Amino acid sequence: MRPCRLCRMRHRPLTSRHHRTCPIPVSQSVWEVVPQISCFYGIVIWMYRPDHPPPHFHAQYGEHWAQIGIAEQVVLNGSLPPRALRLITNWALMHRAELLTNWNLAQKRQPLVPIDPLP
Repeated sequence: MRPCRLCRMRHRPLTSRHHRTCPIPVSQSVWEVVPQISCFYGIVIWMYRPDHPPPHFHAQYGEHWAQIGIAEQVVLNGSLPPRALRLITNWALMHRAELLTNWNLAQKRQPLVPIDPLP
């Protein structure tokens, strides 16, 4: 079993019905608001639609999470272990243009484009 992307509780993988122990109901609108754009080395990257400025993305590694600015790759909120933060900042530098494109799409509530993980 792996953690739910919404409530971070460990339970069966999501199907058409969310596991009954999860306090957050799953609906189509919830998944549209929080799309995952990449996943690598146990790190999940996503963006909310729409979200407040400055342009940023969210990253989760285990129980750690952070908001990271796209332009300068600094942690705006939250914290991550140093190794995970290094991987995320390297990935963000490689995909800055794609992240900004996804940010603009998210503000227009359009579908986001998946971004390749770290090799």
